[in-house]
Amino acid sequence: MMSSFDEMCKKAVKRFIKTVAIIDDEATYNPSQKDKDNAKTVKPPVTGLMTGSKDADSSVTKGDPINERFQDDHDDLSQLDAKVVINAFADIGIACCIQRPENEETPLDRAAKLAATVDVLVIDWALDNENISLPRDIIKKILEEDKNTGGRLRLIVVYTAQSYVDQMIKDLKKDADAVYDNGLDMDEKHFFIKSDCLRIVILNKKTTLNPLKEARIVPFDQLPYNVISEYAELVKGVIPGATLHGIAAIREKTHELLAILNSNLDGAYCLHRAMLPEPSDSVDFAMNLITNEIETIIQTDAQARQIVDRGGLKAWLKQYAGDEKELPYGNSSLSVRTIENCILNGQLSEKSSVNTIKMEYALNLVQAKDVAGQTLKNDRDEEITLSDAEELIRQNNEDFIKQCKPPKVTRFAEALYLTSKDAIYGCNRLSHLQCTTRDVAGRSYFDISRSPTLQLGTILKAPKKDGGEWALCLTPLCDCVRLEEETNFLFLQLYSGKKGHADIIIKMQDGTFVPLVAKPKNKKIKPLTIPFKPINNSKRINAKLWHGEWRIKSSNGPSYQWIGELRYTKALAIANQVAASTSRVGVDDFEWLRSQATLKN
Repeated sequence: MMSSFDEMCKKAVKRFIKTVAIIDDEATYNPSQKDKDNAKTVKPPVTGLMTGSKDADSSVTKGDPINERFQDDHDDLSQLDAKVVINAFADIGIACCIQRPENEETPLDRAAKLAATVDVLVIDWALDNENISLPRDIIKKILEEDKNTGGRLRLIVVYTAQSYVDQMIKDLKKDADAVYDNGLDMDEKHFFIKSDCLRIVILNKKTTLNPLKEARIVPFDQLPYNVISEYAELVKGVIPGATLHGIAAIREKTHELLAILNSNLDGAYCLHRAMLPEPSDSVDFAMNLITNEIETIIQTDAQARQIVDRGGLKAWLKQYAGDEKELPYGNSSLSVRTIENCILNGQLSEKSSVNTIKMEYALNLVQAKDVAGQTLKNDRDEEITLSDAEELIRQNNEDFIKQCKPPKVTRFAEALYLTSKDAIYGCNRLSHLQCTTRDVAGRSYFDISRSPTLQLGTILKAPKKDGGEWALCLTPLCDCVRLEEETNFLFLQLYSGKKGHADIIIKMQDGTFVPLVAKPKNKKIKPLTIPFKPINNSKRINAKLWHGEWRIKSSNGPSYQWIGELRYTKALAIANQVAASTSRVGVDDFEWLRSQATLKN
């Protein structure tokens, strides 16, 4: 039975997917008997990318009875009824195009270009009798281009009349592993390959002869619903679901957005630019205007908000937990009901609720140890009974029990991940996304013609020979432009965070997360000034690409590595905290009177 969260995900996918491309050389629009009589027999691809390879020669041998099962026994079996398929997609609001790569000089390049522009790609496994490796070549090229351009979410459906899907999925896994360095999982029972951003699945046409028992037979008119289901498996989650709805909302309101941001604004925009001392500032003004309108569309979309609110979260947890009454939490567990109450009602914000959760954790821990036959001891290494341990916990004295220290509240997420490592990674990743807009970890500047500039929120790192220190730019945006000469920029020195302390989480090129703090324990906030000078009349401080790194050279010598940019609101918040800290007034006051003050730092 399908869960309510499955339905939510499918609803988001159905709203999001607008384009599907099918590559099938046997596609025929409303095929007649004459078309069927003239249909060609296609030798299917085999293991090995080259038709002349040893693998290919050994797998396809004339007269080999094993090879006989790789052939279509009837000319019309591999045909695709284009009319039925196109209409089926159209009925649910999806535009479907079909390409027949017969007699083309560059079918590989054309297929890759087509795949780059559509939401989903569907491809037959037998495309060219003279080039039996073409389907595999196309899929591999698409994966390589996806990786080279920074990655994207990708669903590829192999829709075939061939019966040997068990061998197909192994061949596809081999090709995909060559691109993604063995970072994929394969399900040989259900014939799919998956990762966080990729899903390749094999479906069989209804005309498949002698299909495997586990084969997934899909009629032409049911192909759209299977595509939606497979895409939903790829993006199943509350954040992905809200993202799909948000993008769909933008698509739906694109023409309304264009009507609002119309050419009547051109004159006013030109006036704005003409009145600026630095005309290039108008570019950011225009971009911010557009992004603010887009943000409004997403923020006000009811369906996007619903899936990340109570209803969506409750459905998600129900599916995640399944029939389990408790979820793992380190070496113990928490009840699903407790976890649900925390999520829906924000109980981790209340100290009393936190203590209740810690008590439940500790009770479950000692009970599990007792059931496992493990000896319970107090902090003096003396044996105690389960009743003794439970009584200590009820008195909030769980620290008196050996190895029964409840975890920190911030580790509550462990109950929602498979391992503690996964939980920490998920929290770091969300923190990183919330902190930065661009960084060296992949959300960088792909267009080298528009290099990073030094501005409020820029994070720099000094070379090791100069201490390897981190620095956050606090200079207001208006003071980062229209520069004519050397200028001292205000920075805040950042320190590596320890023991769970962090003001900022950044991600480095090697994929590791680095916590940074503005004020370590027992240290004062440390402002810095670093001089920089604009080059070539740019009137801004631009980074230069050097050996794969963005670098910004100071006027007094050191060349700093550009690490990333904080989100504007995050940078403002830190700047405000620094300003508040440095503007505190020290006064010798009557201690009795000071202790009664309602206004305290």
